[in-house]
Amino acid sequence: SSALPTDQATRVARAALALRSRRPELRIAIALGRASEGHESFVGDAITRAVSSLRVAVPGEIRLDPNVAEILDARFEVG
Repeated sequence: SSALPTDQATRVARAALALRSRRPELRIAIALGRASEGHESFVGDAITRAVSSLRVAVPGEIRLDPNVAEILDARFEVG
């Protein structure tokens, strides 16, 4: 996408908040970065970070990778 990372992060964060309000039992992770299509799925550092975050997330939690947290800090309450 040609959107700026700040715009992408903001849209994804809003979608995560909306999803959590409807499905509070979910664990959600947000990471931004480039992905490439592997043999059977997408691969990349952002996906690896998101999967790692999901392993330690609790139901209802939205986990942000450090890059996303920094981008969103001024727009959302991040903690």
